[in-house]
Amino acid sequence: MKPRLLAAIIAAALFLTMLAFTVRALAERSVFKHPPAVASDVWVHASLVDAYACFFMLWVWIAYCVRNWLSATIWFVLVMSFGSMAIALYAFWRLVRAPANASVREAMFTPALT
Repeated sequence: MKPRLLAAIIAAALFLTMLAFTVRALAERSVFKHPPAVASDVWVHASLVDAYACFFMLWVWIAYCVRNWLSATIWFVLVMSFGSMAIALYAFWRLVRAPANASVREAMFTPALT
């Protein structure tokens, strides 16, 4: 199997897995209905800051790659709203839209490739 196809399959699988778990969790309970202890837990705060710092850094990479303020803004909203799901979707999008002869590295890191 070609490396770029494998990377696209992995990105799609991660997106679908995260989507399935999110739908399952939403079916059980609203994201806004959480136990009171969660809101005051210092480790929940630390984990959220850690996750969103990572999301922001990955968005900076996305903004660098798309080089278009409108696309960068749309991806910012998606990444900050959906986190890893949006990042996996972006990776998949880059991998499938790259030219046929592009390597994984070229597909993922070449600015404004598509």
